[in-house]
Amino acid sequence: MITFNDLKKIADVLKKAGKINEFNQILGLQEQLLNMQDQMAKLKQEKEETQRKNKKLEEKLNLKDDLEPRNNAYWRKSNGDGPFCTKCFDENAKTIRIPAEKKGYSVCPKCKNNFNLTGGEVVSEYVDEEVKPLYPEIGL
Repeated sequence: MITFNDLKKIADVLKKAGKINEFNQILGLQEQLLNMQDQMAKLKQEKEETQRKNKKLEEKLNLKDDLEPRNNAYWRKSNGDGPFCTKCFDENAKTIRIPAEKKGYSVCPKCKNNFNLTGGEVVSEYVDEEVKPLYPEIGL
């Protein structure tokens, strides 16, 4: 394969020999070669970015397949890791760990959803509504 330096050497010889038309053709080839190298570099970068995105999507898909609902939270089938907030994962695909608290009741640190990790009924559901004042006329 001919390189940029090879073309430069040929161009120098043609210039010294007074072959201006051929010299200009070599300069055109050098420009084309540089453009192709630029395109190759951009395509390589795009390919790497696509591969990174693909890997992330595969990881998300694998994570979704690896989670199972148990005791009002998500747990990993593969290694038993958990508990993770079901609301945060279902709505935002985020695995937010639920800290263990007293008597099996916990609150998600992100969405504030309540959990009973003992498998009983959930104490209360997080309600995403605006809190209305009791007495708006006096600001309370």
